[in-house]
Amino acid sequence: MDSSSRTPALYRVSDTLSGIVLLVMTVFAPWAFGCTVSWAIWSMCGAGYTLGLLLVLKWVARRREEYEPDRWVEHSGIGAWGVRIMAGLTVLVLALVLISALNARAEVVITKIGPQLNYLEREPVSWLPTSYDGPRTMRAFWRYLALALTFWAARDWVLTKTRRERYDAEEAVFPPARVRQFLWTLSISSAVLALVSIAQRLDGTDKLLWLIKPVIRNPQNFSWGPYAYRTNGAQYFNLVWPITLGFWWALRDRARKTRKGAAKLGNDAHIILLPCTLLMASCPLISTSRGGALVMLALVGGTLLILATAQGAAHRVGRLAAAGLFLGVLALGWFAGGTALRERFSTVFEDRLSKRLDLYEAAGRMVADAGPFGTGPESFTGLYSLYRTNPEDEWHAFAHNDWLETRITFGWVGLSLVVALLVLLVAHWSTGQGLEAPREFNLLFGLSLVGLLAHARFDFPFQMFSLLFLFLVLGAVGLASAPRPGAIRLSRSSSKRRSRSATASVRPDSQASPA
Repeated sequence: MDSSSRTPALYRVSDTLSGIVLLVMTVFAPWAFGCTVSWAIWSMCGAGYTLGLLLVLKWVARRREEYEPDRWVEHSGIGAWGVRIMAGLTVLVLALVLISALNARAEVVITKIGPQLNYLEREPVSWLPTSYDGPRTMRAFWRYLALALTFWAARDWVLTKTRRERYDAEEAVFPPARVRQFLWTLSISSAVLALVSIAQRLDGTDKLLWLIKPVIRNPQNFSWGPYAYRTNGAQYFNLVWPITLGFWWALRDRARKTRKGAAKLGNDAHIILLPCTLLMASCPLISTSRGGALVMLALVGGTLLILATAQGAAHRVGRLAAAGLFLGVLALGWFAGGTALRERFSTVFEDRLSKRLDLYEAAGRMVADAGPFGTGPESFTGLYSLYRTNPEDEWHAFAHNDWLETRITFGWVGLSLVVALLVLLVAHWSTGQGLEAPREFNLLFGLSLVGLLAHARFDFPFQMFSLLFLFLVLGAVGLASAPRPGAIRLSRSSSKRRSRSATASVRPDSQASPA
């Protein structure tokens, strides 16, 4: 009996479509001008709602057919409670945003003479979360809902075994098929984007991807690739290149294990991931982003430490290849952007960190007025203009510190929920019983996510839809790996399916024997 016939058709179709939508979103998010334009953001939201609908259809099929898919990670006890708490916290964060929007106290209206805070006629419930910019907070709710659905749908898809993996023991080697599909898509798409971004900078055009001019223009070529703000472009590549390098290491380790011997450095397709990493890792330097360059150098130091401590003689070639790769990164980055980057660092004290110090002073006053539930998600842009000491001062759309902006807009209650979700994500991963990933892959994967969290201390990566989307999806994909040997075993439903399959294959013979 073919295994596909035992999987409910509704589940099989929904699962296949989920993978297609997720991979398309992964490519679309950065190429659509980093999802910094309205049509791109709402296209991604529509795709997120689609993933949510497909996830519901899979749940319906599982309940109706009493079907349980085989997964790489099986949680019980503390692990199962961790998943439930994560889901509960997700609902709480969404509820906080929705209540703030429905219980809004005011809205910010931009007029010709400047921004105005218009208080609504109704009086909000004082003990509930409220927003001082109701329409923008409601818009934030729909965006966060799409991202939440995307995370849980991506987790469900990536942890499910393919048909071949269910019946082929040799496929039980990290990374599994769906992790490979996602990481190949991400790595190749990002490498091409890096090549286009470098060519765009060398050409000197002020258009994003040679197509549109950013709304805010800067004579010093403020943009990078599809991003109107060069540091956002540097943040994207700093998020991706350590994962691409870790993916190369994992594929090389997989080839060595499946062939029962050492894998040579050039005998498989994964060798292409090394030049891809070279292109992506050089982008933060060439972009002349000070924060991007500093985080990139810190990531390089961490990466070299991780690979230098890799055990086993078989990894010697890999360590040498990685060391040569980063020498090439530094050479290419310094050749293409070293002079401009040195000039930018020379003015770091003169421009007061690009006027961030003045911005943080005003943001400090906003924290004092925010209260436990904050001023409402995405309300910072409008409210900041009212906290400037001088109307002629620059009007910043973001706090250039996502931790600080979250404290202002979500309050300490919302910030605590977000931090709890991050902690539970790590705890959820550490209790997983799945495929054991190479130590180097796990560390590079974690280093990538920590790098974006470090970026958030001095900039606003999580205000960019494409970066927040990728961070969440990577968090879901990372759950397919285990930091220790996993208990790869069949679930009860899988055993039942195989028993039925064995019975079906024997039944014709047993019926024929009496004859």
